[in-house]
Amino acid sequence: MPSLDMTPLNPGTPAAHGKLVATTGTATGSAVTLFTATSEVGSEWDSAYIMLHNIHSDRVLVTIEWGGTAAANQIKVLVPAYSQYPVCPMHRLRNAQTIKIFASVANVINCTVEAERILGTTE
Repeated sequence: MPSLDMTPLNPGTPAAHGKLVATTGTATGSAVTLFTATSEVGSEWDSAYIMLHNIHSDRVLVTIEWGGTAAANQIKVLVPAYSQYPVCPMHRLRNAQTIKIFASVANVINCTVEAERILGTTE
C-alpha cells in the first residue's frame, strides 16, 4: 500500500495569500475559477475545501462547478443571509479540472479556498 503525502497548495490568484474571492458571475459563462487541479493522471490528486461567506441580507443560491458544467458536475447550495457555509470538504480532482463558482446574486458571496495535493494514492 503506498504512503500518502498531503502537501498544502496555494490555490492561485486571487485566492492566494488568504484573500477572499468575490463571486462576480451569475451564470456558467461568467463563473469565477476558484482552483485548477494538477494535470497529473496517475497517483496525484488535489483536494479542495471551500468556505462561502454571504454578505447579503437575503439567502443566495450558489452553484459550484466541480470539473465541468453538466448537472452531474454541479453542487448547489442555498447560503443563508449573513452567514458562512462550508462546502466540498476535501473532495478530490485531477487532470487539470477546474472548480468554478457563480451565484444568483453577483458580488455578495465571497469564498476562501484551501487545497492540498495528495501523493501516492491510486483512488
